[in-house]
Amino acid sequence: MDYRQNLLDANDIDLSKVNQIDLLESNAFNQIVLKSNDELSHLKVLTISNCEYLTELNSTDLFKQLPNLSELWIIHNKIKTISSDQFDSLANLELLTLENNYLQKVGTRMFQNLRKLTKLYLSCNRMEEIESSFFSFAAGLEEFSLTVNDVDPIDFTHFRAYRKLKKFHMNYCNRDVQDILLSALNESSGLETLELNNNHIEILNHSLYMMFDNLKSLFLNNNDIKQLDKELFINLKSLESLDLSNNQLVKLEANQFSNLHNLRVLMLNRNQIEHLSDDTFKSLVNLEYLDLYSNKFNPSTLNYKVLKGLCKLNQLFVWKSYQNDIEQYMSKIFDD
Repeated sequence: MDYRQNLLDANDIDLSKVNQIDLLESNAFNQIVLKSNDELSHLKVLTISNCEYLTELNSTDLFKQLPNLSELWIIHNKIKTISSDQFDSLANLELLTLENNYLQKVGTRMFQNLRKLTKLYLSCNRMEEIESSFFSFAAGLEEFSLTVNDVDPIDFTHFRAYRKLKKFHMNYCNRDVQDILLSALNESSGLETLELNNNHIEILNHSLYMMFDNLKSLFLNNNDIKQLDKELFINLKSLESLDLSNNQLVKLEANQFSNLHNLRVLMLNRNQIEHLSDDTFKSLVNLEYLDLYSNKFNPSTLNYKVLKGLCKLNQLFVWKSYQNDIEQYMSKIFDD
């Protein structure tokens, strides 16, 4: 149910069979969520979005009537504070997103009773502090995002509790957090997605990436990476998507991606690459998408043999026009 501002009177609605409510720019927040009976006992998904007046959550009864809620989206509001017991009654909650608010601090025990929580998104807030006890509940967390915050200092050793973590997003942290973060995440052997873009990373330590053999998506775009160790990707055999765009790469070693047989997407656009050897992409037999746009080599002189062996490639971007250049190059390959 999409409940927008001044659309309906909440008191005239039978909510007993509703399993999803979206409160968008709505003044009916209190009327619906604070119902005193069990009308909302079937509710599974609740979205509270763009409520400009909503600056805090401090009512212990706020979500008391939502025993079966599994997803709670509190996004694009102006919330600065949340009481530590705000979510205590949400025993079945699996996903919680508090993105795009004004949160400055995560409370000591805010999430401790959320035993089924697997996805937590705290991106785009104003957090400067995360108390160490915050991590005590994290054993079952599978997805976590702390993107666009300015938490400093942060003790990354606490991330060792994230043993089941599959997706981790920590972008725009304004500093190189790579070494200490990946060392702490080394027990998350099931990690599938890692986002570390816009973190001023200059050097990639290949020994830190060796442990993530289940990784499928790696985003390192918009950093200051100048070179890639030849053995950087040697153990990332499950990798399907790699984004290295908007860095300072000048050179790629021959067989740089030799073990990435499952790679489908490779983004190298907006670097400083001057030359590509014939063996650069030789092993990428499953590659479907390759972006080389805006580098220093001349696209008109690109040796078509560089692409030889990429039999599944169907999207190629080289020229400034940003049109699919696949036919121009692949026709030469098959004619050879």
